[in-house]
Amino acid sequence: MRTNCLFAIFIVSLLGCGPKNEEVTDEQITVEAPAAALDSVSTTRKDAVRVNQNELMPGLPLPATDLLSEKYPGWQQPELTPAAKQAANDSILVRGEFNGDTRQDIALQLQQNQDVVVVALLEGENGNWQLFELHRENLQQQNNSLQSPIALSLRGKGTELKTTADSQKMTSPYDAIALTQNGQTTVYLFRNGRFSNYSIAR
Repeated sequence: MRTNCLFAIFIVSLLGCGPKNEEVTDEQITVEAPAAALDSVSTTRKDAVRVNQNELMPGLPLPATDLLSEKYPGWQQPELTPAAKQAANDSILVRGEFNGDTRQDIALQLQQNQDVVVVALLEGENGNWQLFELHRENLQQQNNSLQSPIALSLRGKGTELKTTADSQKMTSPYDAIALTQNGQTTVYLFRNGRFSNYSIAR
């Protein structure tokens, strides 16, 4: 009889030593090593910096940026004259469908040394881009800085244009790129594999 009682007490004591269901012990918590956690944060920051360093102009795809850097080493975003800022809302970069392939293309003006250059970037298949130089001229010295007098804007498909040579009227089949300066607007339209300049039909 005494042996049975001792055995029962022994069993009860064993059950009492185990962790309760609602208790959480140190062994039950999995904590990531501090070094691994810091490395994860560091990698995210490095990736963010890498992207920002390549975006010389907001919204410009990296392949297009690389193409510009190859053609125009040291290029940067130009400062605009007050008149250029007032002439158009999108005076630095515009997006449109310039060649009828339904892909979104880009036109922008950039500064290289003492020149302002207006270029068009057409997106092709597999993310390839074509670069076309539309216009180049000297920057203007204003307020102790070099500034672009050009206002860049988009003329939508269906804009009435006329040729600069013989004033023949036509309707733009695609979006076109407009450069306004001193109240005069020149429109660049992509046709037959190249950009040609037109004026607005009155």
